[in-house]
Amino acid sequence: STQRLSADACQKLLDQVMADSTVAFARGSAKLRPTSHGLLDRMAQTAVDCGTRFRITGHIDGTSLELGLDDLDRGRADATAAYLAAKGVAREQLVTEGAGSSQPVADNSTVQGQARNRRVEIMVMP
Repeated sequence: STQRLSADACQKLLDQVMADSTVAFARGSAKLRPTSHGLLDRMAQTAVDCGTRFRITGHIDGTSLELGLDDLDRGRADATAAYLAAKGVAREQLVTEGAGSSQPVADNSTVQGQARNRRVEIMVMP
């Protein structure tokens, strides 16, 4: 496949798509919320345009419920990859991994913070 844009250009596009939105999940769930579908549709288009490989990292909040569920972080990444693949992104472009609760982006002692920590992040792979 011909790479149409540089990795840097792709990451910028990706950051623009993700800027105002989080791929969000319900507590204890790896099921994508319908509210994330529009974001993921834009993401899929970006991935197709870029032709690069992407790392999708799943995250969980630090609550005992989520910490007690094996592979929830990876499940979130895999669910995201499956959605993007269904929208035309080649599955081999998508690498999934789980980071557990080791990289919080918000205060885990609040419900709002926990919700922000239940997420996936998508990065262009060099």
